Amino acid sequence: MKCKIVILSAFMLIIPPVHAQQTKLITTSEKLLYHNIQLSSDTKTIVPWYSPDEGKSYDYVINATWNFWNTMRMDKNGLPYYMNHQVWRGEFNDRRGVGGDQFAMALSSLNLLYGYLGDEAIKEEMKFIADYYLTHSLSPSEALWPNIPYPYNTFLYSGIYDGDMIIGKDYTQPDKAGSFGLELVKLYKITTGLRSDVCDRRYLNAAVQIANTLAQHTIEGDNENSPLPFKVNAITGEIGLLKDLWNTGIGDQKSCYTSNWSGTMELFLSFIEMKEGNTQEYKQAFDKW
Repeated sequence: MKCKIVILSAFMLIIPPVHAQQTKLITTSEKLLYHNIQLSSDTKTIVPWYSPDEGKSYDYVINATWNFWNTMRMDKNGLPYYMNHQVWRGEFNDRRGVGGDQFAMALSSLNLLYGYLGDEAIKEEMKFIADYYLTHSLSPSEALWPNIPYPYNTFLYSGIYDGDMIIGKDYTQPDKAGSFGLELVKLYKITTGLRSDVCDRRYLNAAVQIANTLAQHTIEGDNENSPLPFKVNAITGEIGLLKDLWNTGIGDQKSCYTSNWSGTMELFLSFIEMKEGNTQEYKQAFDKW
């Protein structure tokens, strides 16, 4: 009998009372996008619309987002819509091409999603994005800024990324190249080990080429110039112009400065740690920030 009491007591400690698990909700008339806002009667804080259980709600939204991405419609050129556009339109195709860091950010998010769900379809999606972008976006090997991706498809349905959204063909954004290179390193790490042949190194090799180009062009920065420019013509090396689209009166200015370099710096540090590529040159470039 004493043993039964001890077991029952332990069970009661593990399983909280039913009333402690239930959250009383107050449904308001105010809407947040599509749903009426629900509040906890105790704390008056917003409660997830799907379930008061925050874990269940998180899991539902994450899976719903992945389902939206994974089932997005095919576009006119046979590619998924997200490979051509930066803005989703349910009824028609948006007129703009992709966003500057779109594929790096997609890979970053999918990498986290793969860690959460462990779904191999997510890894295949990452490989598709990386493979297609690498084979349809890189500057020529003989360019002054070789082997780095262009951020924009100047001809919307061409399936080719060949320039900048504002200033056009042949202009690239080095900070976006660094961010993408870092995601290639992460993709290499989650795909390596399955096979040890040269194919498994294609992401690593591409990232090394990106890092090499960025390191070779890194300078000491100052108030007017970041160590790498914001926009540059990959073929000629000419710094791109920031267009005065809002007619502020200052006119077009050279795009010599941006602060979005954490991805590039982490790319250099990753290769230094991995002892891959031109590590001494990466360290010298890193130290110029």
